[in-house]
Amino acid sequence: MGEPVQMAPERHGASALIVPPYTELASIYDHIMQHVNYKQWARYVVNLLVLAGLKSRNLLEAACGTGTLSILLSKRKFSVTGFDSSDAMLAIAKRKAAEEHAPIEFFRADLTSFEVPIPVSGIICLYDSINYLLEPELVHKFFTSAHAALVQGGILIFDIATEHNSLNNASYLDEQGIIGEISYIRKSYYDPKEKIHYNEFTIKKPEGTFLEHHRERIYSIEELRRLLQLSQFHLLHLFDGFSYKEATVNSDRIHFVARAF
Repeated sequence: MGEPVQMAPERHGASALIVPPYTELASIYDHIMQHVNYKQWARYVVNLLVLAGLKSRNLLEAACGTGTLSILLSKRKFSVTGFDSSDAMLAIAKRKAAEEHAPIEFFRADLTSFEVPIPVSGIICLYDSINYLLEPELVHKFFTSAHAALVQGGILIFDIATEHNSLNNASYLDEQGIIGEISYIRKSYYDPKEKIHYNEFTIKKPEGTFLEHHRERIYSIEELRRLLQLSQFHLLHLFDGFSYKEATVNSDRIHFVARAF
């Protein structure tokens, strides 16, 4: 999942075609993410929503990717709508929802400028999607759009990958694999001066070789706390990973729980 910066395709060297993030990766995304326990994540999100006092079961998933979490929440009797900026990811999400008979409406939108016809009680935005917003002003725009899409007192839950994670785990993210006729190589590195985490995917398919550059901005807790306040959110909780312990600078992933006021 994530919110890519859209770029026009271009050639890299003699062979690889540079394409926007989550264009060619979409077809193998679920395979690459098969280590993720989405059922556990769905249970955790539901617990956070209950803890925050969600008013009704109407949810919006921002940057929903291929829809796995939306489908699991729909099966838990939530009324779910999801959006993403990648047409390729959305196509897979729609197919999976149809196969699972999950009544989810998916639509294309950007994290910084989305709207819903009827305000929802809760918005979730997970798996580093906020990190894909490379400037604080873009995060502020997301929070502003989220506030407008929520009922008064509505709940926003999002997570971030932290600098502790980038400094300690970047090399572990390097991988390669083969899925049918598709092979891929992932390289990951972190620039501590620029606070940018880079993931590069080289994807070889029968029709050609493609290169996707993914960039994630690493934000501090204080930066996001300030932006939430500016956007009329009250920060309720900061949780370490998938626990209910308070997050610290040593957390690899932090879940933020906020309420619109």
